[in-house]
Amino acid sequence: MTAPHAPAALAADAETSDTAPAPENDAQRCIRRPGSTWSRCKCADCRAHDARLTKLNRTGRYNATALATAQARAFTRLEHWIALGWEPLAIASATGVAQPTCWEIVREIRAGHRRDLQHATVRRILTAGPPTAGFIGVTGTRRRLQALTWMGWGLSRLSQEIGIPVMTLSDARSDNGPSTVAAVIAATIADAYDRLSSTRLPARQPHAHAARHRWAPPAAWDDETIDDPTVTPEGVDTTAGAGTARYANEPDVVETVELLYSAGLTDQQIGYRIGLTPSGVQKLRLRHKIRRTA
Repeated sequence: MTAPHAPAALAADAETSDTAPAPENDAQRCIRRPGSTWSRCKCADCRAHDARLTKLNRTGRYNATALATAQARAFTRLEHWIALGWEPLAIASATGVAQPTCWEIVREIRAGHRRDLQHATVRRILTAGPPTAGFIGVTGTRRRLQALTWMGWGLSRLSQEIGIPVMTLSDARSDNGPSTVAAVIAATIADAYDRLSSTRLPARQPHAHAARHRWAPPAAWDDETIDDPTVTPEGVDTTAGAGTARYANEPDVVETVELLYSAGLTDQQIGYRIGLTPSGVQKLRLRHKIRRTA
């Protein structure tokens, strides 16, 4: 086969060079991170976007203060969740933010640093729901179980009611138990607490157990703050020794004991009503010289 004529080969090369796509310019390739506001990207879309933001900022229609406020609110929520014992996986399940991102954010917050969050991340944090995976602090779960015990709900009965093993409930209820609990278990117990906390069972042993350990009843907790470790039960003296008055407003308790004792109730019956052991009621009567009226 003979070689192509030189002019024909040159013409073919010229035609190929005219039809081949030109290599993409690096300056035209978009390098903007998803969710970012300002970028160093020089592609046509990003230049138009930045020009529009510049114009809005110049005319006062771009509210940078609102964006900074949203960032601050997001970090406040994150710090609150960390204080409640939420692990990064729990935060990721509640917000929809990627788990590696949550790990990095939590690590930086614990180190005392705050980085700029993407707008999509801020929105997800501010619209987060309850966690559905991972572990959270056990404080709220423990208080709910202890309050249900005060209302007469023993662990066996509660286990049958909500389908959680007795040992799991016992570990979560104990003051010496683990510091975290699975988010799904915490949600199940919280739902049971909402349904059962207003129902007093006649079982005396669980209530007496709660009284001995000075556990607070449901009325002592606010639904908004029961999970907060820094909040104490309202009207309850948790520092009192076993068998003594549990309530900080002891004069009201003394008056109640006096009325019930005068009505003929025994120490055990009075203790069942106000959350004291029989010996605690007896000590209270002797200390305040409460006697039956003729």
